Amino acid sequence: MPIPRPEPSAVGSLPDWRAPSPTRAALARARAQALVGEAKGGGSRHAFPVDGPQSLSVAGLSRIPDGKRDPPPCPAPTRGGEDANVSRRVDQTQKALVAAYAASSQAAAVLRALNVRDAAAAELIRTAFAVQSRATTPPSSALRETAESIAGKIAAGGGFGVFAHERLVAVALWGPDGDALMIARVSALPEARGRGLSKRLLDSCEAAACARGFSRLRLRVRLALPENERLFSRMGFSRARVEAHAGFDAPTVAVMEKPLP
Repeated sequence: MPIPRPEPSAVGSLPDWRAPSPTRAALARARAQALVGEAKGGGSRHAFPVDGPQSLSVAGLSRIPDGKRDPPPCPAPTRGGEDANVSRRVDQTQKALVAAYAASSQAAAVLRALNVRDAAAAELIRTAFAVQSRATTPPSSALRETAESIAGKIAAGGGFGVFAHERLVAVALWGPDGDALMIARVSALPEARGRGLSKRLLDSCEAAACARGFSRLRLRVRLALPENERLFSRMGFSRARVEAHAGFDAPTVAVMEKPLP
């Protein structure tokens, strides 16, 4: 007696691909297309937290961001090529899940202007600067920020924060500096890094600068942390000059600027 094939698993997970058949191929196509359609349709009941998904159920998917290309349609099975088609469909489904998770992470992160009551920004800044890739000399003054000092900077200029489920996970402060808007204390908690939050914060600072008539953006990065200079270079900044901290003969800081239209 032939061994019965296992039944497909529930919606939201993948079937057993070890025993492909025309029925399974059709189910695979329908399931992959349903995942993509659900992701595009914005029918999610919840969004994943910034620090990772709790599940990968269909109901947990948010829509794919505008401008993203949809995964290509699943190819129809052909005689003798069903295994290859199944592999492609699995890959397309996985790509749809990844894109949808990225979109849902962005959707879960809310960006708004900071106010003087956002005292949590001080602790976030100290935490972020304490775990930078290497120690700097002299140590960053960000490690000495307090709720009062941050409130003063926000009152004198402004700032933006990204909140994930009402928890502050990334910030950037700004203030006037001649004809430029000076951006400072760009920080993100370790678990919130690598998700494009710095760009969202700097885009908001740029919008604030344009609305206030500034001609450029300006920020400072430590020469001992070249990865930060590369990060801001990708956002349109370029090095304008170098400076040295008081008491140091050699330069310690690069001043970067981005002209505004």
